[in-house]
Order: sequence, then structure tokens, then C-alpha cells
Amino acid sequence: MSTQSAAHDLDGPKRVRTLRLAALRGSRVTSQHLSQIGVPPPATARQLIDLAYDGQSVWIACHLDDVGLGDLEDTERRLIEREVEFALVEAGSTSVDTYARPGSGEIKWVWPKAAFVNAASVSVGVYRKPDGSGRPSTQLVEPYTHETRRDPDEPSGSVEISLSDPHVDYELRLSLSLAVRSESSGRVYPGYESELAVIQVPGIPRRESVRKTRLEANERRPRSTPKLVVADPTQPRPGLLTRLRGRAALITTATILFLGVIAAALWAFSGGESDYYQSCTPIFGTPTGEPVNWSSPTVLLPEGVQVIEGMFCEIGNN
Repeated sequence: MSTQSAAHDLDGPKRVRTLRLAALRGSRVTSQHLSQIGVPPPATARQLIDLAYDGQSVWIACHLDDVGLGDLEDTERRLIEREVEFALVEAGSTSVDTYARPGSGEIKWVWPKAAFVNAASVSVGVYRKPDGSGRPSTQLVEPYTHETRRDPDEPSGSVEISLSDPHVDYELRLSLSLAVRSESSGRVYPGYESELAVIQVPGIPRRESVRKTRLEANERRPRSTPKLVVADPTQPRPGLLTRLRGRAALITTATILFLGVIAAALWAFSGGESDYYQSCTPIFGTPTGEPVNWSSPTVLLPEGVQVIEGMFCEIGNN
């Protein structure tokens, strides 16, 4: 073996160590970079197993972040999940802060330096506030898991959570796990380590006149179940992401506006006389009770609600 070849062979392990250190310190290591050191994206189960056997979980995470692992994500899913968990341990933990304001709670976390940690999974439980009697808290909505992507320009991530009824007092029980999102499948692989947090959220006090009106209305209809509202700043078009229980009609903003025009025309044609009363206030809106943001990509209408002249109107018998 020539001196030049020997020197090149000695350079190989050093380049691998340098690139690995760079990946863990924040540099984005792509599949092209890894191919240059002899670690291309695995194309077969055998190649993936060899990477895992050699302890190359960080390279597997980098490939997932850059190009994904194709069909291997279906055939070797459990192995990939385990290797991602190892890579996330090497990437390090995070720190979490929580904030409570009337009507909503927010969780914020710091992203680790490793760029392949490109997502997070937030599990949400919503319970009625403890009343001091020692009895277990009542669960208000079904448990929900929200997955959010990392903004490479931001050192931290956040998710704001509220209920469609901002006047309810409740307790948020959150579990945050850092994750790696596959570029090819969009699948999110969370780590097994999680940060736990509890937020006591006070409801927004009702105005007295509104309170009396709604109490009278509530006597004529069953109590509705609050809906979970998640606001994620990484969404392409920020809006309300509402999880509804039971049947609900999903209507795009364009369709809602079209129905609003039709409803307004029919109302004008009828001369405003009807056997029904209208309560044209925003049925659900932002966590502070402001009108719904019409630029939101989707709006979900509950039963008994129509759109008239750009307002959510509740229809019922006199």
C-alpha cells in the first residue's frame, strides 16, 4: 500500500467523526454529504440493518430528514423507530416553558442543536379544573396528539391550545416529545423521552348581558361538548385547527362565503319575516372571543348554525 493510500485510509475515520460531530452541533448533514463518505441512503433491509448494527443511528436520522427511506419505512418501521430514538438521545434533551392566559394555554420548547430533529409531537389532555373534593378531574375532550414541524429560522417551537368555548376553566396536561419527520412519507418518529407539563387555564369571564342570553338559550338545548382548538405558528396559513367529536361538516372558506351570499339573498327576499329567531354573534372564534379569521383554510360548522352576511348565526324556534 502506498503512503498516499495509507494517508487517505486514515483520513476516512476522521472525516466520519468530523461529520458526525457537525451533525450533532447543528450543521445540516444531507444524504449527498453522507454518500461522499460511503454512507448512501439504504436501499435494502440488509443495508439498513448493517447501519443499525454499526451504531449509525445519527446517519439514519439524517437520511430521514433529507430524503426519507422510501418503502423501508413500511417494511422496517420498528427498526427505524428504534434507531431514531437512539439518535434523539444523542441529540440531547430540551427545556420547556408553559404560559397560561384567560382562555388559552401555551407550551414552548427549545430545539436541540442537531438539525435532523425537525419535528415535535405534543400529546394533549384537557380536564375540568380540580374542585378540591379529591375526586378525579373530568376529561372534557378526547386525548389528542398534535405534530408540528421545526422552523429552521427559529430556535424554539410553540403550540397554543384552547377550547372553542373560551369561558370554561380547565387544566391542560401535556407531553412533548422531540421527533424526526421523514421527507418522503411525512411520517413523524418521536423519541421515547418526553417532557411533561400541566397548565391551569382560567376562562374568560362572560359579560352579564351575554351570560343571561346564553343561559336562556342553554335551557332550550343540550349542553354542547367543548372542542379542542390548536394554533400552530408553523402552519402555512395560520388558522384554527379544530378537533370535533361526533359528526361535523367540513366546509372550505370559499363555500362558507358562497352560502353566506345565498342566505343573505333569501333573507332579503323574505322581507325579514320568519318563524325563527337569529342570534348573529360569532358562535366560535379566536381564543379571546373575537370573530373567526376568514383567511383560515378551514372552518367547521356545528349543527344548527348558518352563515348570514358573513356572520355565524344560530337558528332556532321562537
